[in-house]
Parts: sequence; structure tokens; C-alpha cells
Amino acid sequence: MSYFDFAMIGGDQRQHYLHKLLLKQNYSVICYGIRPHNAVNAVSLEEAVCSSQKLIAPIPFSKDGISLTQSPGENPVFINKLMELLHSKHTIIAGNIPSSITSRCHCIDLMKQEKFITANSIATAEAAAAIAILQFPDNLQGCQCLITGYGHCAKALAQCLDSLHAVVTIAARSPYARKEAMQNGFHAIDLLDLKPRLASFSILFNTIPFPVFSKEMVMECHSSTLYLELASTPGGLADISYAKEKLSVVSCPGLPGRFAPFASAKAIFNCLI
Repeated sequence: MSYFDFAMIGGDQRQHYLHKLLLKQNYSVICYGIRPHNAVNAVSLEEAVCSSQKLIAPIPFSKDGISLTQSPGENPVFINKLMELLHSKHTIIAGNIPSSITSRCHCIDLMKQEKFITANSIATAEAAAAIAILQFPDNLQGCQCLITGYGHCAKALAQCLDSLHAVVTIAARSPYARKEAMQNGFHAIDLLDLKPRLASFSILFNTIPFPVFSKEMVMECHSSTLYLELASTPGGLADISYAKEKLSVVSCPGLPGRFAPFASAKAIFNCLI
């Protein structure tokens, strides 16, 4: 059986670009569950896993806990089947890798790598701004925008919106985060003081992965308010059904893969090499 530098298993458009980058640098790659142009395709998952010790899997690793994240139309790659083939010499490079996999072999979780997180945040921020421009019926210039949280993604988004001359307010529980936000030129408020201020915002960007907006808080918003969910499940809405009746809610999963797959591929490549 041939031996390859990398086995690419599952994934989306990011992996297509990553495949090109790897081939350009003369790395050998075998693929399964994804079919990039000019790829060497394994006939089975077993062939792919046995052909390399370095396995490139998707970001996120899985969306349902059953199979790997893949582009539509591909045969599913089931996690339990992959687990049966892994051994201690394998290294898996992916995002949000579950503990069932990390206990089997060495793993590099890209979502814990600082340089990848930074690059991913920039792509997410630009994509979120693009969606806001498409979905919001007015200009972003002068628009009152609220960002909940002040992590990597929120910081990149705040800078992106500021460059478009939107008026940016950061809502965070941490006084240190609020102080940093103000030092960077943004307005800042405590999450606990958010409810009476909600009517003043036209666009809400949530980056906190737990319910921030109760039903009562949503009631304070104008019906024309645009809400962009950037956080992972469960997101920032306590009552999603009610929020969708009241607000214009846009779920924004996987923005780097949808809007900037080449940038994301370069970020993965820089963590690999």
C-alpha cells in the first residue's frame, strides 16, 4: 500500500484549497469523503487511514456527533468506523475534536491554536459584516451595532464594523473586557445592564455560546432589529422561536468555510507545516 504525507478525510471547500496548497509544496495526499481536483482517492476509509499517519479532518470535526462534516453529496464518514481504524501513531488535525477521538491518538485541535483562531476570526468578522450589509436595509455607516462578548471573533468584528464607520458597542460581563473595548475606541456596557439599552441598537451580533437574550430582552428590541448568531450551539437566544417572530434572525454557522475558504485553508496549512 502506498504511503502518503497526509490523508484528507471529509471536509468542505476549505479542504479543496488546502489540497492544492499541499500539492504545490510537493506533499503527497490521499483523500476519502472529499474529492478535490487531481486528487488520489482512496477506495475505502480503511485505505485512507492506513496510508498515512497524519489525518486531516474537518472543521468542525462533526456537526451531529455521528459522522464527519462533509460537503453535500458525499458518502458519510462515520466516527465509530474511523475510531476502529485509529492507532496511537496517528495524528488527527481538525477543529473541535471530540474526546472519543482525542483519547485514541494524538490530536491537533485547530480551534485551540492561537494563530489559527486569529485567522479564523478575521474571516468570520468579514463574513459577518458582509451578511449584515446584505440583510440590513440601511447603511452600516452610523448604524448602532451591538456585539455581545469580546473574544477573538468579537474583537475582529468590532474592528471590521468600525472601519465601515458603524457605531459599535461591546456588551461583556468582564470589567477587563469592557475596559479593553473602551481602550480600543468602542462603547462598552455590562451584560447585566443591557436590557434597557436594546431598543437603541439596529443590529445585534452575538458571539457568546450560551443564552444571553431572554424572551423579555427580545421584547425590548424593535421589530426591524437584525440579529446575527455567530456563536456555536446553543447560541445566544433563550427562546429561538419567539425571537424569530420578533426579530430578523440570521444563523451564521461556518462562515470562514462559506465566505473565505482559501483564507481558512492557508490558516490550516500554516498550522500543518
